[in-house]
Amino acid sequence: LDVTITGNSFSISPEFLFGELRYQLKTLIENRFQGNSAAFLNAIITGDKSGFSADYTNLLIQTGIYRILYSPFMHIWLIVFIAGLLPFNKQNRDRVILFLITLYALANSSSPTIMKAALLFGVLVLSRQLYGYANKLDIISKILLLMTVFEPLLCFDSGFIMSVGTTVVLYFSYKPIFAYFFGRFKGFKMKKRRFFAKALTLCIILLFGTLPLGACLFNGISLYSVLFT
Repeated sequence: LDVTITGNSFSISPEFLFGELRYQLKTLIENRFQGNSAAFLNAIITGDKSGFSADYTNLLIQTGIYRILYSPFMHIWLIVFIAGLLPFNKQNRDRVILFLITLYALANSSSPTIMKAALLFGVLVLSRQLYGYANKLDIISKILLLMTVFEPLLCFDSGFIMSVGTTVVLYFSYKPIFAYFFGRFKGFKMKKRRFFAKALTLCIILLFGTLPLGACLFNGISLYSVLFT
């Protein structure tokens, strides 16, 4: 492959800088680890899942671990977690999250699933900042409409479909499931216990709510993948 550079202009985009950082991290990992161990770390840290061997990829798919290696989910929640550790009030913490989510979206603008996740989370935070509330269903609908208008083939992308399906299932089932399992217990009104109750509710929804969709897209499910998820 021959590359010819023309002109004297020079520009650096967030996507270029993130790509360079991803390359350096990938090189660092591959210098210290080998084979599927290196590929697994690359999948978690950089989002690159191309390094797995064919047999190992099939194993990850059969056990349900492959869908967990979903970089938007891991990276956005990592951003939220880190921002939550900062000694800021809720409003300033939301501003930090919005800034970092915007950078993350710009750095991964070529990935539709990452853009969808980043736009959704970023617009939710921005709406809460500007208006004090966020109509989640309205925001989800508008973002999905815009993305599919600009790229209709996303309607046939399994990763995008799973991402949208998970978002919709979470939106409609979170409150009733939380109320059914934990709403009747007064002890869960305590902040720490309520946090774990919310986390367990999310686990229940993510484990079982997307199984029918996964079975439809991938022609089957693994029963023990529930444990890994």
